[in-house]
This record gives sequence, structure tokens and C-alpha cells, in this order.
Amino acid sequence: MKSTLIIISLAFALVCKGQEFSDETTFMVNTQGLESFRLYNLNGNVKVTGVDGNSATLKLNRTLRSASSVRLEKAKTTLRFDSLILNNTIYFFMESPDRVFKIDPEGNGHYESDWDRSKNERFEVKYNFDITLSVPKGLDIYVSNHRSNLQIENIEGYLYAKNHHSDLLAKDIGGNAKLKNHHGDITVSFTRNPSEDCEFYTHHGDVRIKYPGDLSADVYLKSRHGEFFTAFNWSPIPTPVIEKASDRGTKYIVNDRVSVRIGKGGPKLNVRTWHGDIYITQN
Repeated sequence: MKSTLIIISLAFALVCKGQEFSDETTFMVNTQGLESFRLYNLNGNVKVTGVDGNSATLKLNRTLRSASSVRLEKAKTTLRFDSLILNNTIYFFMESPDRVFKIDPEGNGHYESDWDRSKNERFEVKYNFDITLSVPKGLDIYVSNHRSNLQIENIEGYLYAKNHHSDLLAKDIGGNAKLKNHHGDITVSFTRNPSEDCEFYTHHGDVRIKYPGDLSADVYLKSRHGEFFTAFNWSPIPTPVIEKASDRGTKYIVNDRVSVRIGKGGPKLNVRTWHGDIYITQN
């Protein structure tokens, strides 16, 4: 495997106004030999664009704020982004005194709080990382954000993306994706029909999905307070029954989803929202 990480500008532009500090860093990665690219952000806008070739470029705009000039100065070196390569996957993640980045046995990354109330020195720095990433479009992509918008376009590999407090917008995506949100909408358009199961879930927003006109899939829809709309011809299919066995006997659970078949059927599209509507339309 050949993969090279180059930091071509560290602290490219430095601005310090009172208790606020900003800088820019650019990372360049040779992704030859890699199978997937994973990016984990918390606060800040993220935009990901698929490109041709084997080179990825990540531009990072960091803003730090604190009422304490001492804490702000320390955060310049302790609060930053780092990377590692594991099992043909590159991970970009934040290092922070109040967070620890961990990877589970399945290769999924997450942040855990490292706040200890017994520490004498409190961490009182607000941080924001605005990220622009251009990445080879054929790679499988995992991108996670927590606050601010997440935009992704022109990805042909499998896309796994999640956000929490803002919208998730994915445009011109290959046929397969798993998209999750909580306090925002999910809007996605596909250039191909799915070849494997996909999932779309949000809690407080709408889900808008566009596929090519010859879509064939089995679609499972669920909303507590919304409605379903589709531009495709569909027919009902039996609702799956979940069977759970125990020492007390077998329990059969009838799911409360709406189950429909579009075209000849095929991969499962699981679409859920609690407080929004679902739209499945044609490109």
C-alpha cells in the first residue's frame, strides 16, 4: 500500500483578536492503496467533494475562543486535527483535552468525553473547525459532523454520513448510502440505483430522496407525525414479522412501517423520521 500524508501549510494565516485565534492548515494525502476515507468533525461546516485521481486535499480552518489568554495559548498546540492509517483506511480526527478519539473493533470511530471534574485546570476553550475536503470519488467515504452543515457531492463509493444539529445535503451520489441526522433534514440525489441495502434516518426533519427513473427496490417507511410522497409507481408488500425466541416461548412482532415495492423490488431502503415527511422522487 502506498499512502503519503503531507502537511503543506501549518498555521498558514494567523489572526489573533483579543481572545480569539484563527489559522489554516492544508493536508495532502496520496490515497493509492486505500479503500476508504473517514473524517470526524464536531463543530464547524464540512464540505466534501469527490474528484478524479488518487490525491485527497483537506483544508482546515480552525477558530479558538477563550476568556483566558493562557488557556487560549495552550489550546493552540493541544487542540488540533491528526490522522492515522489502519486496515487500508485513513482516519482524520480531532485531538482535544476534553475529548478522546477511539476506534472500535469494527473500525468505527467515535469521541468520548475526557472531562474529569477533579482536574485542577478546567478546559474552557470553544473551538470551530470548518473543513473542505476533496477526495477520490471512488473511495468509500465516512464523514461525521455534530454541529453546522454537512455537504457532500460527487461520491461514487459507498457513503456513510451523519450530522446532528444541522442539515445533511448529499448530491450526485452513487447508488448506495447510509445517512443519519437528528435535528435537520436529509436531502440526497443519486446517480445510480442501489445495489445493496440503504438507510435514511432523521428525528426532527424531512427526508428527500431522488433516484433515477428505473428504480427497483423494497422500501420501508416510518414516520410518527409526517406523510409519505413518491413519484414512482408502487405496490404494497407484506410487512415483515420479527420473530424473537426465549425460554418463555416465541414472540412475533409486527413492525409498524409502511412497506411498498417500487419496480421489481430489490435492495431494502429503510427510511425513517419522527417529526417530518418523506419524499422519494425521480431525478
